[in-house]
Amino acid sequence: MWTKLPEKYFKDLKGKVEFEEPLSRHTTLKIGGPAEVYFEPQEMQDLIRGLDVASALGLQVHLLGRGSNVLVRDEGVRGMVVHLAGRSFARVKREGARVSAGAALSLPRLLRKSISFGLAGLECLAGIPGTVGGAVATNAGGRWGRISSSLDALGILNKGGEVHRLERTEIDFSRREGALPGPILWAEFLLDGAEPGFLLERTQEILTQKKKAQPLTRRSAGSVFKNPPGEEAWRLIAEAGLRGRSCGGAYISPKHCNFIINRGGAKAKDFLILVDEVR
Repeated sequence: MWTKLPEKYFKDLKGKVEFEEPLSRHTTLKIGGPAEVYFEPQEMQDLIRGLDVASALGLQVHLLGRGSNVLVRDEGVRGMVVHLAGRSFARVKREGARVSAGAALSLPRLLRKSISFGLAGLECLAGIPGTVGGAVATNAGGRWGRISSSLDALGILNKGGEVHRLERTEIDFSRREGALPGPILWAEFLLDGAEPGFLLERTQEILTQKKKAQPLTRRSAGSVFKNPPGEEAWRLIAEAGLRGRSCGGAYISPKHCNFIINRGGAKAKDFLILVDEVR
């Protein structure tokens, strides 16, 4: 598909390195063409070496968490897709009311840990299947709150291969593309004390409400459209008569019209046709 890259540059990289790896294997939608290079570093030094290789070859770097809020085009992604897979990127520790979590830590695990610590503030993440890094990069959340409300600092890998601490006040969550100066390595949250039993009950309440209203067990990328001011996107889509509308293997969820589902065999083009139709 692309010009074959010289493998000598990759032979010393520790971790998983694949060429033309189908990204449908790495997203919750199960849609997407191949990555020119797919890299899963196990340790920090592996990540630094991989980024150096990408720079030497002129490869654009794309970071991928659990792929829960991503649509990959059918033609794939040129450059290097980096997925932090090693345990060293998924550690979690507590110091008083502060919880530090690695970028690769799953949100369900972070939430379970914070509940066991008796610390409140992350319950809004219930039912979101992403990672800490991806959640911070997109300011994950919804009607119950957003992750930025509890965030205190980030660890960022700068271009010199050094870890830079970025304070919450230095982060502009109104931006998306290019908002951060490098890959997120860890996030630090400042939380409030609460009884674990109360937190568990509150989390279950949020999750129950989400399960009733959203197709959480289906192959999707979560909510597709932002809510316009004073409106709800799902309601506007339903009022337009598009509930259940399908294209190829993709369809607009009858349960929640702001979700587009892959029923099996869907292509990114099917998804995008539905997006254009809604717009």
